[in-house]
Amino acid sequence: MNLSDRKRLLLTLMLSVIVMIVYTAPGFACVGRILYIGSLKGAEPSVLSGLFSALINERTGTTVKIRYYDKPSEIMDGLKAGEIDITVEYTGNALVNVLGEKPEKDVEKALSAVKDGYQKRFNLVWLKPFTFSNPDGLWGGARGNAVSAEPAPVIRLEVLNQFPALPRVMQKLSGKVELADLKKMAKDVDGGEKSDRVARDFLRLRKLI
Repeated sequence: MNLSDRKRLLLTLMLSVIVMIVYTAPGFACVGRILYIGSLKGAEPSVLSGLFSALINERTGTTVKIRYYDKPSEIMDGLKAGEIDITVEYTGNALVNVLGEKPEKDVEKALSAVKDGYQKRFNLVWLKPFTFSNPDGLWGGARGNAVSAEPAPVIRLEVLNQFPALPRVMQKLSGKVELADLKKMAKDVDGGEKSDRVARDFLRLRKLI
């Protein structure tokens, strides 16, 4: 092998290494693809969706768009059809109104039941929920019953397999949003603020973006 061939081989190896680094780095996991988040209309769900939208966009450079719906059933239909990649759901609504199970007071049992049921029946994966319970929340379901109603991101298994870095990015919000924070942001949106701006301001305040 002459000097010229060696140089070409070395250059090829260097380019291969660079490509591997770029495409396996978490920040580039979703570049070149639009991700769609399904959200109910209203201040509280739009804030939760906005938090994840802004976080994914800022952390990965991915374009994220939010599609708004009137009913939770429409969001489920969108997930099944592949029109939505991610949503934010409450364990209470998922357990009672989607899976048709009895209300569950125990947080861990409720989460375990929805994780198992969603993956087996819908190929949907539940990520780590927020650390507060909100039985009276817009997506709580079974109102009047003491049910676990923690919000958590839910993602299509196909999308998760394509972009395995997404959970690591999205779970940066876990433990960072208190119920009082959510209520305040929702109040700001009800008062006329844009939900995406409110979400980004919160993420900057918590130094997440």
